[in-house]
Amino acid sequence: MKYLFTLLFLIPFTVSAQFSKGTVAIGGNVSYTSILQDSDISDMPSAKYLTINPSVGMFVSPSFSLGAFVQIYSTKVPTINPYTNLFEEGKVVSSIYGIFARKYFPLSDKFLISINGRVGVGSKVTDGDSENKTNQFTASLSPVFTFLPHEKWGFEASFAHLRYETNSPGSYYSNSDDFSVSLGGLGFGVNYYIGRKAE
Repeated sequence: MKYLFTLLFLIPFTVSAQFSKGTVAIGGNVSYTSILQDSDISDMPSAKYLTINPSVGMFVSPSFSLGAFVQIYSTKVPTINPYTNLFEEGKVVSSIYGIFARKYFPLSDKFLISINGRVGVGSKVTDGDSENKTNQFTASLSPVFTFLPHEKWGFEASFAHLRYETNSPGSYYSNSDDFSVSLGGLGFGVNYYIGRKAE
């Protein structure tokens, strides 16, 4: 672990910056997962998870950017109705709007690592019932690797996060606070850079 911190602090002084001030990054990521929960039940639908996460940011210095993001998360999970003995799909849609700050550390001319901090608020609705709305707050910190094959394009991969989330629907029994640390679950994204001039 101490070698990672040494790397993060020394590299910025040994490699030139990759972006010019004023560069705009437009991008985000999309992920879709379909999971069959019980393969022994032939007519059981799979659980579906979809996340759409667009963002736009601006570099206020060659190695630091600020921006805004939207996160749309949709899940469809089948449950069995004990009265009809049939499967029913429960749907949850979450919309979060927020801001982010990212600090970049160049590893080479084509590769960078960054620390991405995000804060957002929003709500989620279960089964389309607006009266069953949950208010959400989320804050996260995560490392991101960026590959720059072209002056205008960047491909990103994230593999871990430190996250805190609250859900407050107004019901004492339904309120929740969730703090999580993850070292798994790869995420991939792409950015298009406007006005970038590598220095």
